[in-house]
Amino acid sequence: MESEQIARTIAGAGHSATWINKVVGGDMTWFTRSESLFGVASQATINKHMQNNIDHIVQALANQDVIDDSSDKSSYTGAITVGNQYITDNS
Repeated sequence: MESEQIARTIAGAGHSATWINKVVGGDMTWFTRSESLFGVASQATINKHMQNNIDHIVQALANQDVIDDSSDKSSYTGAITVGNQYITDNS
């Protein structure tokens, strides 16, 4: 994988980590915008999106080129942890 692609993969994981941390912190702005035609998002919908973002990070971190990259990945693993806890707490 080229360095530019590695950077995009890591950036995508970062976007998912940011999203997870915002939702766990109570920021439901994304759902307000995306669900505005249908009303408030259900907890099941929020949990589904949470799992999708967790899966995205896990997939990115499983890439060998990302594994080999020396950048700090603790923010991504931290987001996975809090995201999974959020789903557990809200299921």
